[in-house]
Amino acid sequence: MKNYNDFYDCVSCLLLDKNSVSNIEVISMSYLNYLLAVGMSEPLFLTALDSLLKLVLTVKTTDENGVTTINAPTEQDDIRFSEDLKCLTVKGELITSEDFDLLIDVICEQNQIEQIDESISKEVRDALEEAEKFKRRQSGSKMCSVEDRLVAIGISTGYTLDYLYDLSIRKFNKMAERIDHTLHYKIYLSSVMSGNMKMKDGAPLQHWMADLSVEDKNQNSKVDYGAYKEKMGDTSIDADELEQIIKNKESKEKGEI
Repeated sequence: MKNYNDFYDCVSCLLLDKNSVSNIEVISMSYLNYLLAVGMSEPLFLTALDSLLKLVLTVKTTDENGVTTINAPTEQDDIRFSEDLKCLTVKGELITSEDFDLLIDVICEQNQIEQIDESISKEVRDALEEAEKFKRRQSGSKMCSVEDRLVAIGISTGYTLDYLYDLSIRKFNKMAERIDHTLHYKIYLSSVMSGNMKMKDGAPLQHWMADLSVEDKNQNSKVDYGAYKEKMGDTSIDADELEQIIKNKESKEKGEI
């Protein structure tokens, strides 16, 4: 958590929407090749990649005496890009395109970074993102700063700020999510037991240790077609319909339908 802001400043270099570029040569490139090629014209991305690798990587090396050491890449020459822009080395260890794809998955999984869902077209992803922005504007809610979040978790748990600063981003986010869920569980349980509240449609109260993973991260952003149809006629569509409309439009432009 002590590197939270630095990490998020540079992790965007792993989230370029490569496969939405309408160029067959780009689509056929590995992500590492594409990132390095983009970095040649926009050095900011290479700087971000260099900073990110220095934040998240350690390299194990063994000398001729069999002594093993684990060090993070820190020096300017610890990270080098090959001249053909197809691979890079970190403290002399080769990172191929395949290695880099695995590295992206690990970094995103460990730090709860949402990768691009290529099963959804770019147009629909953009529409869902706009829906999320609209929801935030309507609710008037704004997440507090990282410092305030650390303070809030410290107050809730009794942990010192020094302890929280040493937590991984993943652990901290999971802690915050569980604290919020447990607080709501206690409120709902008290209300249900007192008879002042009933769960919607008779659904059981979700336990405070229930699995909080979400299968469809876009579920809350999709338009409830049935509900809006009653209020607004047929002017609203859900994400699936939007994607089909876009597909039909693309096919029409190509003369397929």
